[in-house]
Amino acid sequence: MIRLFVYLILFFALIYWLYGFFSSQRPSAPGKPSHRKFRSAVSRQDWAQVYETALRDEALRIQARLEEEGIECIICEQGKKDIYGKPLPGIGMIVPKTSLALAQKIISRLLV
Repeated sequence: MIRLFVYLILFFALIYWLYGFFSSQRPSAPGKPSHRKFRSAVSRQDWAQVYETALRDEALRIQARLEEEGIECIICEQGKKDIYGKPLPGIGMIVPKTSLALAQKIISRLLV
């Protein structure tokens, strides 16, 4: 009889621990980050493509220069395909719309 109670207590403790571990509806305390598994690293603002190149090294060089100036920059590969189904060799540079003019000036100075 005592074994049954011990097994029941262990079983309910395990269920309680699993519920707490897999629960996604935990409220977070003020000042602490939430426990979301997938959180966007990109801020929620409008973005625009400012430059496109076929060379990944050039894109990385421009991204580094823009980030030195304090402009957020994302490199993205184009999802377009030609009529034969082959992907186009385009790598885009995306910046926030608020930094678009400054990014264009910096890129134009780099390419001269």
